[in-house]
Amino acid sequence: MELNLVTYTHSNCKDALQVHNELIDQHLKPDNHFIFSDYKTNDKNCLIYDDNEPYSLHYSNLIKQINKKYFIYHQEDFFIYNQVNRNKLLEYIQFLELNPDYSFVRLLKSGFTRGEKISDTLYSIETDSDQIFSMQPTIWRTQDLIKIYEDKIVQKLRDESEFISSCLKLNIKGAYHFNYEQKRGLGHFDSSIYPCICTALIRGKWNISEYAKELGNILTKFSIDPYKRGLYGC
Repeated sequence: MELNLVTYTHSNCKDALQVHNELIDQHLKPDNHFIFSDYKTNDKNCLIYDDNEPYSLHYSNLIKQINKKYFIYHQEDFFIYNQVNRNKLLEYIQFLELNPDYSFVRLLKSGFTRGEKISDTLYSIETDSDQIFSMQPTIWRTQDLIKIYEDKIVQKLRDESEFISSCLKLNIKGAYHFNYEQKRGLGHFDSSIYPCICTALIRGKWNISEYAKELGNILTKFSIDPYKRGLYGC
């Protein structure tokens, strides 16, 4: 099984992408790392989208080009701050392989789901839940995400909630990882297998309110002046 990572980025986040990529190389080391960008980055596998096209359209067109059965969904401000559990990720890919009725495994608990326990660390998401879709680090079955993105035209990345109705219509079924990790902020939990900041940027500012320690360490390590962008929640 391969670990394939897809990172979606934009030219207004070049500083975040540089940090993101170095952290990926340090803590994850995927077999393949694809960058979806509106400009040509220095990355080997960079695919360019037209920012004037709707988000759902240009993303689905690019995801078809990578020709991978599964991939981990990422954005450039998902900063991995510690070593991931590669064996567990491969186990979850194998779960999707053996359970074709499942479309994804979210790598952390998010929202207010109270799913049924599948294994020691996996829980199903209610198929009628308004938490069925979330832009968090997630292992996706590629063909199923394409179906969701092609179901309707969604203009902007920030309009992610519009995909929920498509998931419900298509009877998308998913699971999430949870091993009694601590809650982070109002909307999600930490992940012991995929320690990741979700997200490092809120409205273009550093999310120091939820990740003071982890993000503070990263900004210091990469000699980034946090006040250049500003601090969210301060």
